[in-house]
Amino acid sequence: IQLAGLRLQEIKGFEATFAVDLRVMNPNPLPVPIQGIDCDLSLNHHHLAKGVAKSQNSIPAFGSELVTVTIYASMLDMVGVAHSLINASQGRAPKEMLNYGIKGHLMLMSSTLPGKIPFDAQGKIDLSKMMADRPQK
Repeated sequence: IQLAGLRLQEIKGFEATFAVDLRVMNPNPLPVPIQGIDCDLSLNHHHLAKGVAKSQNSIPAFGSELVTVTIYASMLDMVGVAHSLINASQGRAPKEMLNYGIKGHLMLMSSTLPGKIPFDAQGKIDLSKMMADRPQK
């Protein structure tokens, strides 16, 4: 399981909602039926958001699917990340990288496979590239 996308959906009150796209790959010769998924997202080693999703997907044999999970972040959890984003958007941190981590469990709808499969993926997000691709005003 890998992080494939992250989109801000809504900011309301003291909470932000994100859609996280996870690429779920199946290297096995049989399809894997998914019942649900839970995950935690961290940026720069600080917890940011947590969420769950019900899914009736089946990952085909030797294939992959995107599974979208809605995650929720409190504004207090977002304060540490906001500083990095503001600096990058103002061009003061052209080489800043954010480390991300996403971990959780894939719940299966199968009596022959384990009920929960843990996952843990890490990577880097280059803020300067993200901000360079942003339309200028």
